[in-house]
Amino acid sequence: MERIALLNVDGEIEQLWISVKLNGKNCSFGVAYRSPSCNYGFFINELETALSVIVPESDVVVLMGDFNMGDFNIDLNNSDSLASIAFLNALTAFDLVQVVETATRVTPSTSTLIDL
Repeated sequence: MERIALLNVDGEIEQLWISVKLNGKNCSFGVAYRSPSCNYGFFINELETALSVIVPESDVVVLMGDFNMGDFNIDLNNSDSLASIAFLNALTAFDLVQVVETATRVTPSTSTLIDL
């Protein structure tokens, strides 16, 4: 299982996935970029399409990226952002979990978790 796939290179969304076998396990590493002008729903749909192929073939999946979700809130119970809820629901559907749980961008007046 060795594969490199470059998906959705259109300026709005870019995804790069690399799949390798490490210690007998199929591991897939993905990095994704969402342009700030890209519709959240479109981005999530494209990401789900890629994950629906990658996840069933992989023992380990790591997804990283710049999703440009400044209003992202990992706490679904306290989120009023529909984009946050839809994004986290998509990750949960594929048994992916958010690793970073504290604010990664802190200013004198705000703190947000913008790195996923």
